[in-house]
Amino acid sequence: MMNVYSLRSYLLENIVMHFNILVMKINPTLQPMPPTLYYDYINQLIQAQQNVSDTIQWIINTDYQDNRYSQSLYDSFFFSSFQNNLCNVFQNYPQYNVNSIIIDNTICQSTYQGILLQGVSVSYKKILTMFPQLYNMFILSNSTQSLSQINSFLSTFNLPDFITFSEFLDQTLVSLNTFILTINRQYYNYVILFQIVLIVFQTVIMLLVFTFGWITFSNELNSSLHKSKTYLRIIDINTLIQNTYILTYFKKNSII
Repeated sequence: MMNVYSLRSYLLENIVMHFNILVMKINPTLQPMPPTLYYDYINQLIQAQQNVSDTIQWIINTDYQDNRYSQSLYDSFFFSSFQNNLCNVFQNYPQYNVNSIIIDNTICQSTYQGILLQGVSVSYKKILTMFPQLYNMFILSNSTQSLSQINSFLSTFNLPDFITFSEFLDQTLVSLNTFILTINRQYYNYVILFQIVLIVFQTVIMLLVFTFGWITFSNELNSSLHKSKTYLRIIDINTLIQNTYILTYFKKNSII
C-alpha cells in the first residue's frame, strides 16, 4: 500500500513543482521567489526516477512471488491495471472506481495518444519523461534561450489533454490504494471471524470433555456406592460389630 501511495505522492509533487516554475518563467510577475531556489529540489526528484521505476517493477513482480488473500482479485484488477487497458479494468470492476467522473471508461483511446490503454506502468513512465526536458529548459543560463524553449514546448503542449491524462492516472492510483485498504479490511474481518469461530469451537470441545468426564466420574461413583451397599447387605451387622478391627477403626475416625 505504501508503495502505491508513494507513486501518487511522487507524481503530484513533480507536476506541482515543474508547472509552478513553468508559470513563473513565462510570467515573472508571479514569482514569489527566484525559480533557481527550486532547482536543487527538482533535480533530486528527477534523480529519484529510477527508484520509482524500480518500485513499479517491484509491484508487478510481487504478483508472481506472493500468495495473498483474494489473490484472484489482485490478479484481475490490481496487477492487471499496471499492464493492461485501464478503461477495460475499471469497466470490469466499477466498484473500485473512486471517481467515475475523472476515470471515464470511454477516454483511454483518445487521451494522451492512447497511453492509458497500456496500463499504469507505461502511463506513469511516459509522464515522467517530460520532467527532465522541462528541467533542462529551466536551468539554461541564457534566460532568453530558456524562455524560447519553454514557449516552443508550450506551443505543442496540449494542456487540457495532459490534465485529463494526469488526473485519470492520479485517481487510478487512489483507486488502487483504496482497493488494497478494502481487501485488507476484508481480510481483517475474516481473521476476526475465524478467531471467534475457533474460540467457540474450543469452548464447545472443553464443555464436551468436561461433561463426558463428569458423567464418567458420576457413573464410577454410583457404581462404587452400589457395590458398597451390596456388600453391606450381604454382611451381617452383628458380625461387623463383633469385629475388633472394624470397631477400632470406627473409634479412631469417629468425631465427638
